[in-house]
Amino acid sequence: MKEENIKGEYQRKVDKSLIPTCNIMGVNIAAINMNWLLKYLDANLSDTNTKFIWNAMIRGKYKIRQEQVRFLQEMPSEENLWKAVIAFQEYPFKTATGLPFRYKLKVGKNGEYNRELLIDWREKSKSLAWSSVVLAFENSKINVFS
Repeated sequence: MKEENIKGEYQRKVDKSLIPTCNIMGVNIAAINMNWLLKYLDANLSDTNTKFIWNAMIRGKYKIRQEQVRFLQEMPSEENLWKAVIAFQEYPFKTATGLPFRYKLKVGKNGEYNRELLIDWREKSKSLAWSSVVLAFENSKINVFS
């Protein structure tokens, strides 16, 4: 959450160093549990309707993401990886060096995802081909899923 200061600039209310992270495949991912997040929202959102909407949205996304991770762990396949990648779009990840990034999937002319990840890295966006994601996934299956 951000708050506007006297100069009209926005400042974070949360000390990001207090948020626990988990290193997965060389990427530090924020490891906030649902209870922490919901308590934070209750404490920092003043409007009851806004709280309700945010809680519903977060619970929905959380449940979908949790389900996709479970499917991927139970049956590590390219299809389940794709479903997990779709579910985690716009999720705030961190690189191994702590730099924040998010990604979204490129949409083709037919309106469907074309399996190219657009990575928002600082002020520039980079593209990552699906074949590179699959190669990293196959290399990681030996260590992560065994």
